[in-house]
Amino acid sequence: WGDSRLSCVVVLNHDQDPQHNSISWSASDEESLFVHRVAVHPNNWGKGIGRLLMLEVESLAKLQNANCTRLDTYSLNEANMRFYKKLGYAQLEGEVFFQPHEAPFICFEKMI
Repeated sequence: WGDSRLSCVVVLNHDQDPQHNSISWSASDEESLFVHRVAVHPNNWGKGIGRLLMLEVESLAKLQNANCTRLDTYSLNEANMRFYKKLGYAQLEGEVFFQPHEAPFICFEKMI
């Protein structure tokens, strides 16, 4: 991009919050990589950076021998809900709650 400003960020690990224990995931916890944060700087919205970032997440998961990637997103964030569905993430049954949010978070998973 020709400058040194941060364009996007993602936080990944194999840990998930206890609230996720009630979700019926397809793969075991040991076989999955959890996406905790995804953010693209507003100056870069609409440029496909988020999609490329998530494709890199999936590539990294494969390198780590993970069978799937997991994430949650705020149920009132309709754009994020569409984004993950468009990338092939399956919306799972159940909801999780995080304070101070009043609405639930929806869990998604993609087998890779």
